[in-house]
Amino acid sequence: MTFRPVRIKKPLLVLDSTGTPPLYRRMFPRHQLEVDPAWCRLQAKVVQICDQSMPLATLKSKQKLKQVQKLVTAIIKQRKPVRGVLVVARRDVLKRMTLPGSVQQIYYGAQRGSRKFEKCHTVILVGAAEPGPEQIAAQAEALLHRPVSRTRRDQERAYAYPSSPGKSYGTQVKVYPHALHQALLERVREGEMTQAAYRIRPLESKPDGMVFVLSSLPLDLLPPDELLPLEELRDRFDQSGSERSGRVH
Repeated sequence: MTFRPVRIKKPLLVLDSTGTPPLYRRMFPRHQLEVDPAWCRLQAKVVQICDQSMPLATLKSKQKLKQVQKLVTAIIKQRKPVRGVLVVARRDVLKRMTLPGSVQQIYYGAQRGSRKFEKCHTVILVGAAEPGPEQIAAQAEALLHRPVSRTRRDQERAYAYPSSPGKSYGTQVKVYPHALHQALLERVREGEMTQAAYRIRPLESKPDGMVFVLSSLPLDLLPPDELLPLEELRDRFDQSGSERSGRVH
């Protein structure tokens, strides 16, 4: 598989809510790239865990998946009366989960542009939308016309979360050394998670809307209103699924 840059002399307007500049620079090398981030404030509340990225390898554990499923079920029970709940995860994870039949379910990568779930007021993202390393490496090599390193390193990445004096919030994220390779990863990983959350239209007026991100991966277009460890989120829901009061940072 090889790629040849698009050679168009006319100006281009690209509308892409999760676009990555390094990818477009490679696709359109003769154009000067100008990025206009059209950021809008979310109307829905975003609650995110900050201590576990929840990749596929973690969710392959029967014990971990059982714990996560119990939490998801509790959230569903508490949020179900609020006009619908959508659960999103990798296809292989969803197949191993047992959820109430009335709950909407869809896997990462199968929901871009869909308005089917816009009446839902709650979306639960279960784990990270981590693609296979060979899939991303093959795309990078097709664009660069040379082999790329599969080795990743840890990098501190901040959350789009208000910092207090002397305190900032961030986590370690796996990144590739080449910018284009990393851009391809983020287009799938961060991009699909953001797209999934946007299926309930959180930019619209939904004062009771909620997005639960069960992964510590920072998502720039989903700034968290609450950031807390998984255990604290689990403690917030009792066995009846009722959410306890209190805000935890």
